[in-house]
Amino acid sequence: MSEEDSKRTELFGKKQQQEEDEGDDKVDSDDEFEASKVEAGIRKTRNQTKASLQRTKRMLEETKEIGSKTATTMENQTKQMQRIRGDAADVEDYLQKSRGVVDDMNRNWVTRLLFYNRKDTKPPPVEWNNRSEEQLGAAKAMIDKQKKINRKKKALASKRRAEEKAKKRPWWLGGKKGKKPKQPKDSDDDSSLADDLDDLSLED
Repeated sequence: MSEEDSKRTELFGKKQQQEEDEGDDKVDSDDEFEASKVEAGIRKTRNQTKASLQRTKRMLEETKEIGSKTATTMENQTKQMQRIRGDAADVEDYLQKSRGVVDDMNRNWVTRLLFYNRKDTKPPPVEWNNRSEEQLGAAKAMIDKQKKINRKKKALASKRRAEEKAKKRPWWLGGKKGKKPKQPKDSDDDSSLADDLDDLSLED
């Protein structure tokens, strides 16, 4: 016991000194309890912060993985779109060539039908190429001209057939069979004589 405690014991008595000692012990225990509570709160906060940081880290890693997958998917889609564009260009080119081939086939068949209908005349070889607009216009003009000639020939042939039928049809049915030919008109004798005199004078 210290000198101060001994003096206090002498002044206030031993009992009061014991009560004060117990109070000091109680204060010390309360301080320790509060300190332990604060330490527990700090520990809890630290653990919560650590768990939150771990969750954030996992979320960032998942986001990074998703971003990587998205970038890979977009790259694959870009490559696929480029392939589709290339295929579309190839298909368009093929269709253009096919259209040119079909047009040439049609034109050559028309040419064969219109210009080369004789058995001893062979048609020219088929050209599988795309012709220019001028060549197409010239070919169309030739075809139109030949069609016009064919129409005229067909009209003349039809007219001849009609005349042949009219010759064979009796005259009472509007035909020419059995119909008397028209007599030439009598010429004017005076005019004939004058013409003869003129001829004689010219000869002199």
